[in-house]
Amino acid sequence: MNTNLQSKHNFSSFGIIVALGIVFGDIGTSPLYVITNVISNHPIEENFIKGMLSCIIWTILLIGTLKYVFLVLKADNNGEGGIFSLFSLVRRRARWLIIVAIIGGAAILADSIITAPISVTSAIEGVMSTPFGQHLTKNNLMVIVVIILSLLFFIQQFGTDRIGAFFGFFMVIWFLFIGVIGFMNIQGQQSILIWQSFNPSYALYFIIYYPKGFIILGSIFLCCSGAEAMYSDLGHCGRRNIELGWILVKVCIILNYIGQCCFLLAHYKSRTIPEAEIHAGFNSFYNMIPQAWRVFSIIIATLATIIASQSLISGSYSLVMEAIRLNIFPKLKALYPGESKEQVYIPAVNWIMLSLCIFVVFYFRTSEKMAAAYGLSISLCMIATTILFAYYLLIKYKVRSIVYSFLIFFLAIESTFLISNLYKFFTGGYMTVIFCGVLCSLMWTMIAGRKILKKYEEFTAIKPFLPLITKLIKDTSVPLYSNHLAYITHAELPQYVERKILYSLLHKQPKRANVIWLIHLSNDPAPYTCTYSFTKMTDNIMRLDFNLGFKVDPKIHIFFESIVSTLIKNAEITLPALQPWHDESNILDTQFVLIENKLGINNQLSFIETLFMKMYFSIKRITENDASNFGLDHSQVLVEQFPLVVTPITNATIQRI
Repeated sequence: MNTNLQSKHNFSSFGIIVALGIVFGDIGTSPLYVITNVISNHPIEENFIKGMLSCIIWTILLIGTLKYVFLVLKADNNGEGGIFSLFSLVRRRARWLIIVAIIGGAAILADSIITAPISVTSAIEGVMSTPFGQHLTKNNLMVIVVIILSLLFFIQQFGTDRIGAFFGFFMVIWFLFIGVIGFMNIQGQQSILIWQSFNPSYALYFIIYYPKGFIILGSIFLCCSGAEAMYSDLGHCGRRNIELGWILVKVCIILNYIGQCCFLLAHYKSRTIPEAEIHAGFNSFYNMIPQAWRVFSIIIATLATIIASQSLISGSYSLVMEAIRLNIFPKLKALYPGESKEQVYIPAVNWIMLSLCIFVVFYFRTSEKMAAAYGLSISLCMIATTILFAYYLLIKYKVRSIVYSFLIFFLAIESTFLISNLYKFFTGGYMTVIFCGVLCSLMWTMIAGRKILKKYEEFTAIKPFLPLITKLIKDTSVPLYSNHLAYITHAELPQYVERKILYSLLHKQPKRANVIWLIHLSNDPAPYTCTYSFTKMTDNIMRLDFNLGFKVDPKIHIFFESIVSTLIKNAEITLPALQPWHDESNILDTQFVLIENKLGINNQLSFIETLFMKMYFSIKRITENDASNFGLDHSQVLVEQFPLVVTPITNATIQRI
């Protein structure tokens, strides 16, 4: 782990500032749109405001503080967090948990596609509350939003390590600003009524008895959007830094929500703010700010939403990379533009996300309409985390009463939010369901495809073939193919090997080498595991088993050369003497062989299996190849295709004429 990353993990004032810039951007910008969205077409009166604010306060305290800060942050996987990291800790407990992890991961990615547009749009819409912005049209604002998003996604390829600290210092200013603005509006008789909102009975009364209170709960839920980031970014910032940073964030955003409610009661009591007025530029966040500070507030809010979006984009890359390492996502090209390998950049994800974000901006046009599509995916993600964390508790503490209490309590809360968000389905919620559904289908196709391949892969014991392979190695009449010949094998036990590897080595075109290697890769639940074991089958036939964590980049070529050099140095393997015209580099002359499956014509797969395999191979054709994924030099890789034949057709008849 490099020094910069270590300093972020360590508990320090700098670590807290970095956490404020990375973790809390999404939840910290939610005051820009939550209350404005909730009050649309509802009369501003005391019971409504107190009930709404009570729901907001207790959602932040229960979801943000109790669930994530006090509980879920404790479930670190060697310092790492996030839904796939949590899944790695519990996946051996029950196979069906992979479904939960897929839904949760897809929901986070779908959430990211909506979050960036709604955050930036809500900030830019504040321009309409200023004198010079009253002549701007919605189309003008959408163009500004698209330009900002395009620039944001464009700079990702250059890395953001150098300005990461600036993000943290700026977010400190942002949180202090919204806290002070909120506090300035807490005054008079309204403040007495507002403080009553800390009584949770007002929240319960609002949900049960207020007209459409249960439906409004779906919009109120947006106040905890970004809470999942506290766990997802655990590996970037460290638990203690996030915990202490949350104290400032929680106080400031609650003060701001209280300030907005006091402002509404003081200036709009007994009024109903129609949807048209909100479309025209009304925003309770901006309206409570003095006119002299309005332009400054728009500028600082826009920068805050850009930082929030930046964190979500970076988090999306990391999430996809973890899914790739767990073999539940297609292989994609990944780059490391920053000084730290923690900062990954995936071009395909970047440009697809930008395209979808631009689509969301032009499709919904306003932040209020985007909010209608927002919430469903967050609910699904939080429910998935709750289920996985319950299994983690079961493994660690083995006290079922504690586990069931946690599960029932938070599933009741989050299921309530999910049901209330379902009312948004036809007003925009279907969009996140579509995004989430496509991503789930993509990941399940990769899982099902690999499962079918594994099911029909033919393995055989290697021991009976060792004499034949040794004979080939010593047969000088066969041209020397390479000094080292390495096959990537999926056989988990050293005693077995795929038939297709034996066919490639001995029959298709006999390949003679001084040393034959079988290389197997397995995923370790710990994120940074990087170990190997060495098995010597004969003097010239070896096997390497790599055990790599889901955060480790599998640079097999580099690992292999390092291991072989060590084994030769330790006299664990011997090679023929070098010829006079050879140099030392010839010792490591290696040819890697990758055998890819293809769907054979002559097989009797079931309809469902055929469908999944066609989709699987179609995805494989347009994504990163195995050579790049394994970190192999393409000039030293031979790719052979082998047909997947299942139950060959034997009853074909033909008539002679």
